[in-house]
Amino acid sequence: CLFLVKGAEYSVKSISKIARALHISEFLISFVILGIVSSFPEAFVGIASAVTGDSRLGIGTLLGSNLADLSIILGLTVLVGGTIKVSQRVIKYDFFFITLSVFPILLSLDGTLSRLDGFILMVSGVLFLIHLLKNKIHIPKINSASRKEFMINSAIFALSIAILIVSANFVVKYA
Repeated sequence: CLFLVKGAEYSVKSISKIARALHISEFLISFVILGIVSSFPEAFVGIASAVTGDSRLGIGTLLGSNLADLSIILGLTVLVGGTIKVSQRVIKYDFFFITLSVFPILLSLDGTLSRLDGFILMVSGVLFLIHLLKNKIHIPKINSASRKEFMINSAIFALSIAILIVSANFVVKYA
């Protein structure tokens, strides 16, 4: 579990530095890149548990982490940071995100999530990411100083993803 946590930590740190080197907006970093990267531990545990034929651990991990993110983490953020102002633009994106987050529940009402359901979920997520990227990203040319940092952090990111994959397999195997 320690390697899973550390792998996630280093993947988040390195992707943040990569995004800064590429001059990507904070919204895009936090909402898309860090959101996806920080879900890697759950994703790898879910995939590993599905491959072993027992998806209960993966589904439990996924639901638990999302519940914690949406309630406990957001609640603590507001308690510590005070009032958070939310712009109408963010609400528009969050409404679409919330709508997407209900898809797995709707698709599993029949008691299963099929490969078709998985495909629908993936396409919905990718379309949402494409929409965000079209509206939020501008990547300038990387200068030579940033290039070195970019390459180092890309290597750290790749290594941390490898650690996540291996440690997720161990978590599932010995759970």
